[in-house]
Amino acid sequence: MKILLIGSYYKNQFHGAEVGIYNALKKLEHKVDILDLQATQGKFGDSIVYNQNLNELAEHAGKYDFILVVGAGINPDRLTDKVKSLLANHVTVVWNSEPIRLNNYRDRLLLQKHYYNFFFTFDEGEIPLYLKNEMRPCYFLPQAFNPDWYRPIDIENKEFICFVGSVGGKWVNRHFLLQRIKKITRIYTTMTFNAEHVNKIYNMHWCGINLGLYHEELGPPPYLSSYGYQQRIFELIGAGCIPITNLPADFDRTPEQRRMFTNKKNIIFYTNDSLEAILKYYRDNQDKLQEIRESVLQIRENHTYEARMKTMVKLLEKGRFSHVQ
Repeated sequence: MKILLIGSYYKNQFHGAEVGIYNALKKLEHKVDILDLQATQGKFGDSIVYNQNLNELAEHAGKYDFILVVGAGINPDRLTDKVKSLLANHVTVVWNSEPIRLNNYRDRLLLQKHYYNFFFTFDEGEIPLYLKNEMRPCYFLPQAFNPDWYRPIDIENKEFICFVGSVGGKWVNRHFLLQRIKKITRIYTTMTFNAEHVNKIYNMHWCGINLGLYHEELGPPPYLSSYGYQQRIFELIGAGCIPITNLPADFDRTPEQRRMFTNKKNIIFYTNDSLEAILKYYRDNQDKLQEIRESVLQIRENHTYEARMKTMVKLLEKGRFSHVQ
């Protein structure tokens, strides 16, 4: 198939979904062009298209089997008449990794929904909201990891636990959770640099924690737990590091999400009440961590971008979906 991928390839070249999706589609022997609406210069390969090529691209209606838009639609500032024409003359798919329960993402998609033929969301719990807003058909396709970036490395004498990510600002909830964790165990924390650096950190630790619970002292939040399985979960799996994470919102009502992992076998779930007890147990029973890590490695290939693209392309080719609503 010939596919046009629209996303921030240049900005996310060292840490983002666009590169993983592009590489996966190429490995599956599809012909792929990338339209980066933010970048105006630079070249990373023969298939990269930038804004200066948009006029030529927009004139080729029907050139692609489908267009894949990554994220919560296209930034309104870049949704020009030529981009609209390009979308209107193709089968167009959006794979959104942002929660549309937040108004800014929902409003952007609502304004653009008539340009998209198919919606894929990383959070199964949001499918009813898509349907309520007449964004259909909508299907569950979770996030993934790039195996070129995240892979197991043979490192002995692993430390117990780490967290890679921002703390403070809009992520102030993570500050409160880290304070609780530090009373139980030593935890290595750092900001995100690039994927190679993060992969090494994950391989130096048995576990990586995802801090997606919101703190009561911050006032009534719009949600108590983060949506879906976040990107960090899959990057940890890619590196062979055990994810410790809060349950996603709406977990009890999302059967596909529940079937993806098995608690204490290839993932470790915690709640607000169980966080300390879980950390104490695995801190003191690292033989259990070896067993869980072996299970993580067994499911690793199920969560690459290549696996996700196989699913998406297969569904689009057949014209029938596992989550028809």
